[in-house]
Amino acid sequence: MLPINIVSFLDFYKYIRYAEWLPKDISYFAISGEDINLLQTKVIFTISLQTRITYAEDLWLKSTYKAILYSKKENLVVISSIGGINWEYPLWLTTQHKVNTIIILPYTFISQMFHLINETTLQLNLDLKNITFILPVYSKRLSKEEQLHNRDKLALSLADRVFPISIRNGGFWMKNLKGVTHTDNRFKCEYIMNKALKFNLEKSIGEFPETQDYLFHWTRGSYKPWFGERKADFFNDLTNAKFGNPRDGLATLSHILEVGILRGNYKMYRGKISGISFTSLPPNEMIKKQGFRNTLGRYNFEPYGIALPKERLKELGAKPVIYGDDELYQKLNENDKPYFQYKGLNSKTDWTSEQEWRLIGDLDLTTFRDEMRVIIPYKTDQLKLPKQFQDKTIPLFS
Repeated sequence: MLPINIVSFLDFYKYIRYAEWLPKDISYFAISGEDINLLQTKVIFTISLQTRITYAEDLWLKSTYKAILYSKKENLVVISSIGGINWEYPLWLTTQHKVNTIIILPYTFISQMFHLINETTLQLNLDLKNITFILPVYSKRLSKEEQLHNRDKLALSLADRVFPISIRNGGFWMKNLKGVTHTDNRFKCEYIMNKALKFNLEKSIGEFPETQDYLFHWTRGSYKPWFGERKADFFNDLTNAKFGNPRDGLATLSHILEVGILRGNYKMYRGKISGISFTSLPPNEMIKKQGFRNTLGRYNFEPYGIALPKERLKELGAKPVIYGDDELYQKLNENDKPYFQYKGLNSKTDWTSEQEWRLIGDLDLTTFRDEMRVIIPYKTDQLKLPKQFQDKTIPLFS
């Protein structure tokens, strides 16, 4: 690991190209890596925060790729950062094409700098030989949002050239690039708000008597790295895909089947427990409850799932959830609290109709392969599943 050098605000000033952008509340800078990158011609790609779902055919991905190749040809040092695909995808590309890079670490303590560098290097498969890390240390406590804005301003202050790529109307870059004269728009493309894939739920689906005594786990695409996967692997697959997102619902279902584990999720439950949700509602009833959650930018679930025998799951500890309010939760014993689910405020948020069951922890699927059924939207989707599961599918729609 490269050492960390402390550079005063005044000594850092020699690297600045546009002082009007330099945040004034920085006490000093912690720098890891050779300062040769700071002395070269530097460029920043201005890419607004993108929507939650990225598709391989997105214009900003293709424009960023072209800008990286141009930067390599012109021996430009790319200024980048972490904390969003709009920064991290270009950063990953710099290593793929051996482009020298400056990485501004937006928010951490200097004591955590090595850890953040190690984690970033691992996640994005970075080549440290070509990288300089910069951590601005502030004279006062700033909010995360303030530090992110200062990160962007610091990047602008260092840049000899600015390549606008994908700029959102009314966003930070739109407002702050006005009057900047060293911009080059050759890679600029339209900013597009991606929407989640819509499923045609109008087609009627029948009942499935073969799963009468089953519980159903519904899933959805992650549209980002899977559990335990590096961002570099996701970005590589995204770059090589012809269209769509390589972590969509069908790919995620296939990944679960290949790994053979349903992993518990702790984000939606009280008490920091990790659990897996099932429903006793049959597919033809549950599919009617699919809805898009605007606050999360995704569906509550997609028409992909796994059906498992109820009795087997009960033997492993699965139970119907206990619907109620905060008062009821406080009265429950510690063994029952992991199965609590808030019932909702009104008819629009009445969760009791989902008939949820819950299993605490992870679930090994390999012991269920003879009894498991796999839910997919269309019969043609089975060809994209692992071979051993293709004859166990239940297509929802004709």
